[in-house]
Amino acid sequence: MDDIIHQILDIDARAQRKLQQAYEDRDHMKEELDGQVAKIQNEERAALEEKVQRQRESRRKQQEGEVEAIRQNAKAATQKLTEEFQGREDEWLRHIVESVLNG
Repeated sequence: MDDIIHQILDIDARAQRKLQQAYEDRDHMKEELDGQVAKIQNEERAALEEKVQRQRESRRKQQEGEVEAIRQNAKAATQKLTEEFQGREDEWLRHIVESVLNG
């Protein structure tokens, strides 16, 4: 009878050790998985931040190009108006003077 009780206690002790080892293995695996998840999240976050930065830079360059095109168009229009004014300056002044004098 003592042998049977001793065997049962021995089996119970081994079961407790195996259960404890299983809990430790589970905790260890959870820590590993948490670490892997954190690493993946950090890598994904870094990749997304880099992608956003590239898109911002691309948009900035595109906008700078558009602004430069607008400046060039405005400069060309101003130059054209200046040339037109200078070519007709005498005619316009004469027309203004005549309009003032003839009322």
